[in-house]
Amino acid sequence: MTRYIPAGVLPFPKLEEKWRSSNVSYGVLVQPSFLRVDNSYLVRQLRKHPWLRGVIVVTNADGTLDSEAVSPPLLEDMHRVGVRGVRLNLLKKSEEDMTRLNAAMNVETGDDGFVNLWAFIKEHDWHIEAQQESDGWVDLIETLVGTGCRIVVDHFSRPDPALNLEDPGWRAVLRAARDNDNIYMKVTGTYRLGVCPEILAGMAQIARESFGIERLLWGSDYPHTGCAGPDIRHCEDSQDYAALLQTVRDWYPDEEDQKRVLYSNAARVFSFPSLNC
Repeated sequence: MTRYIPAGVLPFPKLEEKWRSSNVSYGVLVQPSFLRVDNSYLVRQLRKHPWLRGVIVVTNADGTLDSEAVSPPLLEDMHRVGVRGVRLNLLKKSEEDMTRLNAAMNVETGDDGFVNLWAFIKEHDWHIEAQQESDGWVDLIETLVGTGCRIVVDHFSRPDPALNLEDPGWRAVLRAARDNDNIYMKVTGTYRLGVCPEILAGMAQIARESFGIERLLWGSDYPHTGCAGPDIRHCEDSQDYAALLQTVRDWYPDEEDQKRVLYSNAARVFSFPSLNC
C-alpha cells in the first residue's frame, strides 16, 4: 500500500481552524513519521503558541536512537517550550527487528542512549507514546512498562482486524493496563483499524473497563496519513474533525466522562494550565 506523505509541511493555521470551529482550547502536536527526527516545525509552533504541547520523534526509521535528537541541552530546551513526550513508531518491524529493539530499550541492560532517555522522561514527567500492531505488543508492552515511564498506547494498539478482540497484542495491553495505572490508551485513529463501527464501539468500552475512563485520551490523528484508496493525495481532508469528535462522545455519552477523555486526562499528561483535573 502506498503511504501518504504531504507534498509540503501542512500549515498549522489549517489545523488551528479545525480546533477553533470545534471549541478546542488547548492542542497537542505529535511529530508525524514522514518528518523523521526533524522536529523543528513542531517546536516553532510551540514557541509561538504557549497553549500547545508537543510529542517529538527521536528515533530513526530502523528504530535506533538518533544521538543528536536526544542531546540533554536539546531535550531541556524542548521541555521549556512545551514538549511532553516522545513517539516510537514501530510499525512494519520484523520479529528480528523487534527482538533487537526490545533489547536496546531494556531499562536495565539496554543501550545507554535509551536508558538515559527513560531517566530524562521520568524526571520531567514526560511520556512514551508507541505505535505498534497486533502481536508486536506482547513483548513491547513489557519492555515499556519496565522503563517506569508513563506509557501511551496509540490507536487502540491496532489489533489485527481478522482477530479483533482475540488479538494477542490487544489482550496483552489490556492485561498490562489492569496491573499498571501508568499506561494510557489513545482511542483514536479509528479509520486505520479496518473494523465496523459496532466493533469499534465495543473496543471503546473494553478499553474503558481495563484502563478506566481516567486513562483514555483522544486525538484527531490529523493529517490522517493512514488513509487509503485510489486517490490519497488529500488525506488531510479525508476525515471530518467534528464527526471524529462526535464519535468519541457517542462512545462515552456521560458529560463527566467526556470531560475526562477530551480535557482532564490530557491536562494531566501534558501539564496544560487552567483546567480542573
